Amino acid sequence: MAADSLSKFRKLVLRGESVHTEFGEFSVRTYKRYEGRNPRTGELVIVPAKHQFFLRLADAFRNDVLDRSRPPQAPTRSTASPHISFADDYFAIVAQLRRKKVTPVHDPDAWPDTAPEEPVAWHDLGWFAVFRGPDHDEHHDEPTVRTAVVFRPSDEIIEALATALGE
Repeated sequence: MAADSLSKFRKLVLRGESVHTEFGEFSVRTYKRYEGRNPRTGELVIVPAKHQFFLRLADAFRNDVLDRSRPPQAPTRSTASPHISFADDYFAIVAQLRRKKVTPVHDPDAWPDTAPEEPVAWHDLGWFAVFRGPDHDEHHDEPTVRTAVVFRPSDEIIEALATALGE
């Protein structure tokens, strides 16, 4: 990936803007401080306010990874602004994810915090993996199975975000 694309990406995200790429829309979500309970002890705890890096996957990217019966489609440029292109990396990431074994998730409460057992597709922004496992679905009485593409930001992105937001 071109260093200028990554630099531009970081500047936009750290300013609080959503950034559109071939992988999807990256943004930072802000969560307020709240009272919660320790699940083991039931003790009341204060959960501090936080900022979390988030990726809403593009449908085309998700379909290219999960539908192995067809060749990946060329990514289309988003009309949303701002847009940063990682088109040179797109097919490599899709190919890596298609070759990898799908990581099973046995505990539906672990979505999406389970770490993959297999190596995954790495990118300067972070890593991608494909998970499959049981899912809680209040609309169905029967257990359901979900397959999902998961993204985790790199330590560099997380540290830059924490520094920019004074955390």
